[in-house]
Amino acid sequence: GRQSVDRIRSLYRCDVEAGAAFEASDQTRFPVLLITGVVSAKKADPASSCCCGLRAGRRAKARAGKPILSARYWVFLEEKSDTQVSFSVKIADYQWSCGHADPSSPPPAATTAPRPHRINILSLRLRLAGRLHRSMSKKKKLSAGFPAQEEVSALLPPPERASADEEARPEEFNRVFLTYASERDERFYGFGEQFSCMEFKGRRVPVLVQEQGIGRGDQPITFAANLLSYRSGGNWSTTYAPSPFYLTSKMRSLYLEGYDYSIFDLTKPDRVQIQVYGNSVQGRILQGESPTELITSYTGSTGRPPVLPRWITSGAVVGMQGGTEAVRRVWRQLQDHDVPVSAFWLQVRSEEINKRLRNTQLFFLFFLKQRQKTCLIH
Repeated sequence: GRQSVDRIRSLYRCDVEAGAAFEASDQTRFPVLLITGVVSAKKADPASSCCCGLRAGRRAKARAGKPILSARYWVFLEEKSDTQVSFSVKIADYQWSCGHADPSSPPPAATTAPRPHRINILSLRLRLAGRLHRSMSKKKKLSAGFPAQEEVSALLPPPERASADEEARPEEFNRVFLTYASERDERFYGFGEQFSCMEFKGRRVPVLVQEQGIGRGDQPITFAANLLSYRSGGNWSTTYAPSPFYLTSKMRSLYLEGYDYSIFDLTKPDRVQIQVYGNSVQGRILQGESPTELITSYTGSTGRPPVLPRWITSGAVVGMQGGTEAVRRVWRQLQDHDVPVSAFWLQVRSEEINKRLRNTQLFFLFFLKQRQKTCLIH
């Protein structure tokens, strides 16, 4: 794939008032940095027909060049606070272009991407997805090249048009790759609730809510669990509560916004690649001098959990199953050994939920009478 940067400029409030397609609010801190350009890639099958409908011979192909898949992109960088910079990557509908329609014209010049600068936080590189949504409508036919001089309105994505059922849905990307530099000795932490790893350098981390799993890759437990129930064995990355957030040993931090499935590829020692299964990317870059500062900045945007009640930290939360009599038996054993207990967590199967729920309610009242500081969670 190739990438070109057409223009880098700052947007001010007057540009938005003049009609620039940027959603500003009273909290927007101007100026907003805008980077625009083109990403392109050659068609995977050079033997197939081009967008102009011709199946050219070898000489014609050499003269006109292979079909080019291209799209315009926009990158917005906006200061959200003293410790956060938001980034947004948007890509227009993709288009095919070639030189077969006008054989007399010279072949379009190849768009070469400038060598990216290695910077501490983010080096902007985009790639086209290998798999694309295909609509039933005909492919768009567009001549190669884009105008060099543009007004502010042309630099920005056009406003969304109302779609009608009779109109053909435009073809769009379904995956965006964002690649930037990393240091070889940089360690990555985070990604929500994780059970198998604390540090993720050298791994591909999917951000997808899944059953935690029984076995999680250890054999033969995982194999047996998968035989009983599809995908119930899990693997090292399956988790109930993943998060597209990380912080590193170099005090760098980033998180994504939105609900698209994403993968953080940390297998390369000198780079990070984020794969987002959608046609845009939004997120924030965080600044801090310590992990505490980074997490404080992160939770300042996403929200912080409430302080736990005092009773939950006054003893153990015992997780078990088996019904009321089993809980009574375990509780007596814990009392004999002077083990402080805050609560019992009961896993109730659906086939006996009504029966056990009634028994648990009766035991709950008995439990409170015996231990005023102890509660039962069901």
